[in-house]
Amino acid sequence: MHTNSLVLMNLLRKENNTVIKVHDNGQRLTAGEMLRKIVKLDPKVRVLLDVGAQILELDDYEVAREWLKLEESFHIHSAVFFGRDDELLMLKRDGKTESFVSSNLSKQLDQALVYLDEAHTQSEISSQCVIPHRIDPNFATTWCSGTDLKLPVDTRAAVTLGPNLAKDKFVQGCMRMRKLGNGHSLVFLAPPDIYSHIQQEMSTEKSKTESVGVSDVLLWTMQEGFRQIQHGFAIWADQGFQYLKRSQGWDNFRSDGDIGVLGSAIQEPESRPLLEMYGVDDGSLKVDHCVLNSPNGKEITRQLIEFKFIVTNSVRVQEEQEREVDHEVEKERNIDDPNLPRR
Repeated sequence: MHTNSLVLMNLLRKENNTVIKVHDNGQRLTAGEMLRKIVKLDPKVRVLLDVGAQILELDDYEVAREWLKLEESFHIHSAVFFGRDDELLMLKRDGKTESFVSSNLSKQLDQALVYLDEAHTQSEISSQCVIPHRIDPNFATTWCSGTDLKLPVDTRAAVTLGPNLAKDKFVQGCMRMRKLGNGHSLVFLAPPDIYSHIQQEMSTEKSKTESVGVSDVLLWTMQEGFRQIQHGFAIWADQGFQYLKRSQGWDNFRSDGDIGVLGSAIQEPESRPLLEMYGVDDGSLKVDHCVLNSPNGKEITRQLIEFKFIVTNSVRVQEEQEREVDHEVEKERNIDDPNLPRR
């Protein structure tokens, strides 16, 4: 509890209270546009933590290459990123890539950019980590997948915000900066839709026209966590009812041997009429009376009532709830074979 409170206190410090709405006339920025925005920030940003998964068009190597190309400071000589096989790599100004472990630039992270994608902002400390006995007091250690990144204590990181970002994931991503509150600082980048959602969660005492701060971001991530828990509870209830329905169908089949009854019990509808899909829904869970009246069915219903959860139609609950990424770029590759005659 003390550690969690300390983390939140460090997040809420004044130097982390900048939340920037990154957009182009209300539209989401591309990866390249976001990098151009980052290089113009002051104080300078040397670490990019893509916690919100906003860098979609470029892979890790391409982000490192483009960022290094945009960074005009002659003080910066390399960029650190994770390769496709999760190996930590360093990209130098001359375009050469080498392993972070064997690179002579690995001890000069004050002259490097660092990019961590969404997956690696959530990496736990690996058992393969080698903790040095003596650490330079001017550097802090960030642990990612078994590799320590000794970042200067004055390092500033940009953290992206995205949909379905719950507090635990958000905080864990921010804590890649181990000296947060003791030299490290953060700036948050929110696309226009996320910025609007954060404003909607702001307390009534604050005007919706006020700029968003880190406390508002934390409140929004907590609300996102609540919504995820509620959705998970609905899935749990639906799976429980479906199991009871199949169990009763199996028991009936064993007693009377009617294969049709068993089939109707275990089969789920793959298609529905438009009225059912998009019509007015009363919000109730469509469950057979025999399932609801069973002991386990009553227990599931009791817990639904106790926690005041509203469960929608069972078929909708069971559908895959994938995050809609309407801004993801589709690429179509055309491969030209030089051996084939051209038309």
